[in-house]
Amino acid sequence: LMDGLDATRTSGTVGGVAVLKQAPGGAAQLSGRIEAKGELAVEGLEDTIKKLDASMTLRGTDLVLVVNGQPSRGGTVASTTTLDLGDPLKLAGDIAQQGPGPVLARPLESKIDLTGVVVRQSFERDAKALLSGGFINGNVSGAVTVKGRMNAPLVAGSLDISGADTTIPTVQSQPGGGGESFVDPSFDLRVRLTDPAHVKSATADLNLLGGGRIGGKLSALDITSRLNVEKGSIRLPGSNVILEQGGTIDVAFDGRNESGAEALVNLEGRTAVTAQSPSGTIQRYDINLVVRGDLLKDGGLVLNATSDPGDLSQDRILALLGATDTLNVLNTGTDRGSAEGQVRDALIGFALPSLLDPITGRLARSIGFDYLTLEYNPFEKASVVFGRALNGGFSIQGRRQLEPIAGQPVRYDVRLVYRPRRTRGILSRIGFSVGSDETRPLKFAVEYSVRF
Repeated sequence: LMDGLDATRTSGTVGGVAVLKQAPGGAAQLSGRIEAKGELAVEGLEDTIKKLDASMTLRGTDLVLVVNGQPSRGGTVASTTTLDLGDPLKLAGDIAQQGPGPVLARPLESKIDLTGVVVRQSFERDAKALLSGGFINGNVSGAVTVKGRMNAPLVAGSLDISGADTTIPTVQSQPGGGGESFVDPSFDLRVRLTDPAHVKSATADLNLLGGGRIGGKLSALDITSRLNVEKGSIRLPGSNVILEQGGTIDVAFDGRNESGAEALVNLEGRTAVTAQSPSGTIQRYDINLVVRGDLLKDGGLVLNATSDPGDLSQDRILALLGATDTLNVLNTGTDRGSAEGQVRDALIGFALPSLLDPITGRLARSIGFDYLTLEYNPFEKASVVFGRALNGGFSIQGRRQLEPIAGQPVRYDVRLVYRPRRTRGILSRIGFSVGSDETRPLKFAVEYSVRF
């Protein structure tokens, strides 16, 4: 009966009555009521509306639609919509002669209330899609109003989202613009995350807070959002970078702009690598990494990296993090057997943690850690790395070598770290730690970092 409905999942009953009255010498009056009950499904959407209870009543010049229902995964939806038909009989004649234009020009007013609506939606793999092959989970509550002419109403309101869990295998910048439509609403919607949203991609695992605004028209949307990093990590070929709290991601999409979407990031993270020092000894380095720029633009990111001890250049650090430090042996005169061994170690160092991440991630959650990963490098072989954020800006971080090198002690490092939360000025860049490793039973450190 309606375009867009999924006939295989939609079921129910529809019934009603219409009455046309005309007194002698008077104007004709049309009244009636239609009721529908059942389950409603829309093509392309996984969730349905169960226990649908809808009624459409003609009251004088107003057509009133009342809808109540329960989404299939939980929550409630309630809406009341009033469409001013003017003279219903005259409007019916105009539609017969002119098509849908006359009814689309009539004013309407609607209010939609969402309470605890549980949403899950998967996206098909499509090279042209912004979210290709991903999914969105979450709970939505809020109130939305729709006012104005039916073909160009204003959709306004605020939505609170909780329990958001999103996987984005592929993110692409898509140009704006769209085809013409009979209905082109304008938007003024505010969206707020009431608790951290979990966002995961092929290389990142983030917990984000913040909100945004949806504006513009359906044909040219204007979307802006600022997201603050609560915690997270980025998997690089040579290491797993743990992000500091306080980083930002500013997402913008302007449908009038052919350049499409942008995601400006300002992130700081820490990791550690084992490498050969300039003096020839094997040294464990703490790495501080700052990432800025447009995540969706080719070559749009600027990386700044420093090490502690500070005898590694930025180029060397980035090579270690990108695993090119080892792979570059193919371009040198290194002995073939030695080169093959180093390449093998580099591939194991990247592939093994990536393959095991789904398993170690579930294990970390089951024992209360934020992360638990397996790390591999040619100098220390396999190590386990773990960490958890505590209250008040404290966190615990640890690392332990799984099997010692002959003649050497088992290498480990455990630290209790404190970084002031949500402070400004110099305090926001200072960190304190106390810990222990295989050579120092007790060690203290004060760290200071600067974003470029």
